[in-house]
Amino acid sequence: MQFAAPNPASGAGHRRTRRRLPGKALAVLLLTAGLRGEETRVDFIYPAGGQVGTTVALSVAGRFSSWPMSVWTDDPGLRITAADAPGHFQAVIATNATVGPHLIRFHDGSGATSPWQFVVGDLPEQGAAPDPAEDPAPLPLPGMQNGRLRAAGEIHRWRFEVNGPLTLEFEAAATRLDSPATLGLRLLGEDGAVLGESTNQPPVDPALRCLLVKAGACELEVRPLAAGPVDLAAAPVVYRLKTTTAAPAASAALVPRGTLFESAPLPDLSSRVIIREAPDNPPEPVLHPEALSPTDGLAGSFGGFINPSGDEDRFSFVARREEIHRYRVRKVNPESEFLPVLRVQAAGEVLAESPSGLDSTLEWTAPTDGTYALVVTDARGAGGPDFAYELELASPEPRVAAMTRQHTFTLVPGGRLAVAIAISRPDVYGGVLTVTATGLPADVIAGSAILAPDADTAVLELKAADGARLFSGPFRLLVLDPLSSPPRTFPVTAPLQGRHAPPGGLLLNETDTFWLTVRRP
Repeated sequence: MQFAAPNPASGAGHRRTRRRLPGKALAVLLLTAGLRGEETRVDFIYPAGGQVGTTVALSVAGRFSSWPMSVWTDDPGLRITAADAPGHFQAVIATNATVGPHLIRFHDGSGATSPWQFVVGDLPEQGAAPDPAEDPAPLPLPGMQNGRLRAAGEIHRWRFEVNGPLTLEFEAAATRLDSPATLGLRLLGEDGAVLGESTNQPPVDPALRCLLVKAGACELEVRPLAAGPVDLAAAPVVYRLKTTTAAPAASAALVPRGTLFESAPLPDLSSRVIIREAPDNPPEPVLHPEALSPTDGLAGSFGGFINPSGDEDRFSFVARREEIHRYRVRKVNPESEFLPVLRVQAAGEVLAESPSGLDSTLEWTAPTDGTYALVVTDARGAGGPDFAYELELASPEPRVAAMTRQHTFTLVPGGRLAVAIAISRPDVYGGVLTVTATGLPADVIAGSAILAPDADTAVLELKAADGARLFSGPFRLLVLDPLSSPPRTFPVTAPLQGRHAPPGGLLLNETDTFWLTVRRP
């Protein structure tokens, strides 16, 4: 069964392309594939995310082996179910869902799709993209907008007004959602003059930061820069546009008086660090970030202020490949508007970011040996004398890295398969290791692969019993160090490769949850 994605019920005013689809393809349709037992294939999901604590109507285009389909998600706070109408799903995003990118799979008894990217955000969401034949759609500030471009020359226009000095940051995710084209952003004044433009090149997603210091109306254009040999009418460019603002006072302080617009890079505020004086009973130790530039280890408790707006406290440190780092930041004054966020950076690039909130945590694994920076700041670029924080840093832990190339497996009753796993481990885990599987059905048996101290590969065999029942579900592969006390386990991962994004170009580029289908021969 093949479905063209319907417009969500909330999509009144959703943009139509000038290149029309034939016949009834603009509505909900059911096209018979004419082949029995065809595997499920998803072409796109719209929107590709939603706000925490909300329910979102999803449109999914593709070919489904049955209806209704089930949906697996990597977070118990994210639940997606099929509606009555083919191609429709509903995502219920609980208040305790983890903010950030997630993986989902569509599945039934015959198997599952590859993982798809789905983003849970903490900003208000707008689901309908503007219609080019109508006035530009309003752009709430701050907020998250969802859109889909369905023709190479199509442009979405978002209109907003500012009442005074304001710092704006725009960031669009399209390539990282595995859309078939890279987007560009352009900011226009009320008279149509170009005020600023993103400088990204495919396949990099665009970002634009600017200072507006005069009240007035502006338009933000979203347009495709380049697309592969893909029919965008059938596989549109699904994107998420994030807009954040900084306090007007910060903007006014950063631009010359009389300036209408400034799109040049902002002054470097990384050295403008204001740390509070040590209180009578401070967490131990209380250090200036400058005193940690760099240090071999970053552990302990620290305190500071984010003041003025735009301030960042940076802690430089040296990490070793595959070390696991855990950080926690907590705002001291619960009455302040401070939304602390943690970022790990290298050479100016953000490698990891925590969800913002009263109490924010981040776990990060160093990809290579090198010097990194842990940044504490406000999620909206704000600051003030009551923006105090306490930062806790756990001692880094060495990690065993294990990877296999495949994330989806199929067995038939009586069949068996071998899973090859590559292992990379630090010297502290130089002894015997074992590899095992968890979450398998009772009819599927996994042995334990034993790795000698000098081994860097393992092969784990999965075998289905002769009378194995049909099954379609997730499982995990784990590396176990039996000599540690208590025994340590490390997940085996598999790389994710999108249909359009380059290797490593997705929001999430690996998974530690595998899929097994046991079906009839």
